[in-house]
Amino acid sequence: MPRSRRPNHRRRCPANLVCPPLSSHKELSVVGGLWNCRSAVQKVDFSTAYVKVKSLHFLALTETWITPDNTATPAALSAGYSFSHIPRASGRGGFAHFHQNNLLDPHQSGFRTGHSTETALLAVTEALATARASSLSSVLILLDLSAAFDTVKESISACLTDISEWMATHHLKLNLDKTELLFMPYKTSPLHDLSITVDWTVVAASRSARNLGVVLDDRLDFKEHIRATARSCRFLLYNIRRIRPYLTTYSTQLLVQTMVTSRLDYCNSLLASLPACAILPLQLIQNAAARLFSHVTPLLRSLHCLPVAARIRFKVLTLAYTTANRTGPAYLQDLIQNYVPARPLRSSTAGRLALPPLRVNGSRSSQLRSFSTLAPQWWNELPIPLRSTRTLPAFRRGLKTHLFRLHLD
Repeated sequence: MPRSRRPNHRRRCPANLVCPPLSSHKELSVVGGLWNCRSAVQKVDFSTAYVKVKSLHFLALTETWITPDNTATPAALSAGYSFSHIPRASGRGGFAHFHQNNLLDPHQSGFRTGHSTETALLAVTEALATARASSLSSVLILLDLSAAFDTVKESISACLTDISEWMATHHLKLNLDKTELLFMPYKTSPLHDLSITVDWTVVAASRSARNLGVVLDDRLDFKEHIRATARSCRFLLYNIRRIRPYLTTYSTQLLVQTMVTSRLDYCNSLLASLPACAILPLQLIQNAAARLFSHVTPLLRSLHCLPVAARIRFKVLTLAYTTANRTGPAYLQDLIQNYVPARPLRSSTAGRLALPPLRVNGSRSSQLRSFSTLAPQWWNELPIPLRSTRTLPAFRRGLKTHLFRLHLD
């Protein structure tokens, strides 16, 4: 007996669309509809029929995908009605209006081109490193949504209390049980045991905390993050090695790139300030992944795959390119400036970046390992034709070839 097919509720039928509740008044009665039609160009007949079947006074369409030069579709959609169309200036994103009028917060990284969790974390760690280089202590509070030093505690507690009250009025809840406090003291700071109390809940400082998938520690050496990344990658490689005899070379390579290499590359620009011995566990993971195929160095050459240190430099220089061309986040553009000589020189057209001045007070070693110092230094070492590349994809291709020759040739 043939099985009956389930009705297709996504079929373009006017009866499948639901009208909003009618707005009635003694003197005025208006019937309207709202439809996220997605490409009204291909649904002209349906939309006009829907207006007639439901006897609508107006129909608001979103995601129409009607370009400003398209006059045939609005004329067909009108069908005796007046048609008003406000096309987006560019692209399909819903943030065009916010971008054009500068309504977005400059520190917002979500739903913005050129922004990511990595750029947000890079800005946070750069601020913490700058404070440590200036002999200052820092307090990082990671919120979870579902005497002089006594004054500092009271100020932080008052700030969290205000945040909790604001969230309560906006139907949100601050989960203090999962809120983490990370205290990063300077060497001479007397405040080592920091804890705050908010709504009868004590939030004590911890040695490390996870933020957007990266484990931050109170020394900013990322040992916990590297250890956690290496541990998870070893587990994944162990499972891939067990099923390796049943996989093709292409399938194995795809698994390694998707599950292992992506973890090694995630937010690796934060590790730019670390010495080679610190990132050695990550390099050993990459070597173990390469041994699934053949010897390490020949495979890296054949796959055009960069070592871990080169991949970190690749990410930093990519961010430097977007920052130098003013297409990256605004909070990173504040860290890097183009080099402008005091008088006309040949270097003024070389596309160099300005190195920040060294501080008189504080830790110079911490400053030399910061993103605002490493990115201009590594950028200025690139060949001039590579720095003058016009597009980001072309720059990435040229940069990968340049680093490949430096590290594997």
